[in-house]
Amino acid sequence: MGVYEGCVGPGIEGNERYALWLHRTNVWGHDTLPFGPESTWDHVSGKWQDWFYEPWSKWIQAAPGRRLVLSVPLLPGPPDGSGPRTGDGGGKPVSLVQGASGAYNEYFRELARTLVAGQLGNSILRLGWEWNGNWYAWKVLNSEDAHHFAAYWRQIVNTMRSVPGTENLTFDWNVTSGFPMAFDPMEAYPGNAFVDYIGIDVYDQTWMSSAKFPKGVYPPPPGAGEQEIAARHEAAWSQAIAAASAWGIDYWQAFADRHGKPLTIPEWGLIQRPEPNNRGGSDNPYFIQRMFEYIQDPDHHVYFASYFDFDAQSEGNSRISGVDSKPIAFPKSSQLYRALFELPASSESQAPKKAED
Repeated sequence: MGVYEGCVGPGIEGNERYALWLHRTNVWGHDTLPFGPESTWDHVSGKWQDWFYEPWSKWIQAAPGRRLVLSVPLLPGPPDGSGPRTGDGGGKPVSLVQGASGAYNEYFRELARTLVAGQLGNSILRLGWEWNGNWYAWKVLNSEDAHHFAAYWRQIVNTMRSVPGTENLTFDWNVTSGFPMAFDPMEAYPGNAFVDYIGIDVYDQTWMSSAKFPKGVYPPPPGAGEQEIAARHEAAWSQAIAAASAWGIDYWQAFADRHGKPLTIPEWGLIQRPEPNNRGGSDNPYFIQRMFEYIQDPDHHVYFASYFDFDAQSEGNSRISGVDSKPIAFPKSSQLYRALFELPASSESQAPKKAED
């Protein structure tokens, strides 16, 4: 079991509070290297390592069994590919094409050295996470992008594996669930030799409509009764979030099975976005129950699942834990989540109700 609680210091402190909240001694950490308009190649390569990697290294060494799941951007800078504004390569456009040629290999070689030096050589790397969306510089929009993405991925994995001490470094090919694609995802798959896990990010949100809800399943309209809200929650799960026909989790679980890879869920959670962009189910215990059942089902081969226990302001609220004094947007879901995923207070070392690895 893992959790995202924020970057480095707050994230590590939040991780430990979250583990105590669930009576657990070991919850894997999750962090993300900087991405977006202000990111640089130095962020990717690890040259700014002191304030970021050292705290995680100390956290790893403090207790056995801990592991870091690290999201690694493939290209720095804004989504338009204009590249980093400062530092090495500042002002120069970036692309999957250049990555596929090996132009950026040295940055990832340096990252591998940084991880090994920080005793983080057993980390799970989410290279270019959510690549099938359209919101990152490494976005894959068509077949041509897909081929370059796969080739770039192979360049990175070969480069990082060439560094001594990376024998336990693993790589998660991580999509966002429910996002339609105009090409065969196999075109973006680097090959089994270069992928350790198939990852899916799953949030309780959908833009779909249906015959019963022609104006959209989410969000429930103001004044909707409990029965209507429950019907919308069930429709969102069965027709969108889990549906193979909608690029849902059933589709990607089958994809992982075909390739003989364990499934991971590096991000999952409830969503309540600011209006008018709210397409989340808000306080939805039904989603929590179904995700718990999905994660614990041995036929789904879920290697780890990491809740996104964080309120990302403009991106929306997802926090579900009661680890501080802030009000929780999802009190019903929080109560059920804790009941399902916590361990007995006197049995921290026991396996949770089939929810852990």
